[in-house]
Amino acid sequence: MPFSASTGSRVFGREMYGAALLISFNAGISGDDRTAFDFTSPNQYYMCEMQPGLDTNGTAPGDIFSFLLSLNEQNVFVVKFALAVANEPVQSQFPNIKFVLEPQTRLKAIFVMQSGTGMVGTATCMFRGVQFG
Repeated sequence: MPFSASTGSRVFGREMYGAALLISFNAGISGDDRTAFDFTSPNQYYMCEMQPGLDTNGTAPGDIFSFLLSLNEQNVFVVKFALAVANEPVQSQFPNIKFVLEPQTRLKAIFVMQSGTGMVGTATCMFRGVQFG
């Protein structure tokens, strides 16, 4: 099975993984949710690690970025920050997120950008989980 980016997940043996499509913030309006992942987990437990990424090239001071991870419509990780300077490197704002994914759990990972000057930049996200139990 060839690798491809999507909002879903793939399972191979005891591992589950996914790579989100590249999200372009200029394809929408300020404050829109941009979905990186939206899927329901298989009927096993997984220890997961997720890494969001953001390219702030072309951004302006005061632009606000958010990332939300929800499990069964409950936010379990939220980060929100404003840029202090144009093109500010922000990868340190997104730590590796470790969590347990229970059976039949709906996972959603969402990016949001708010800007008064222009919607620019891109985001993506990857995750990997190992089955246990």
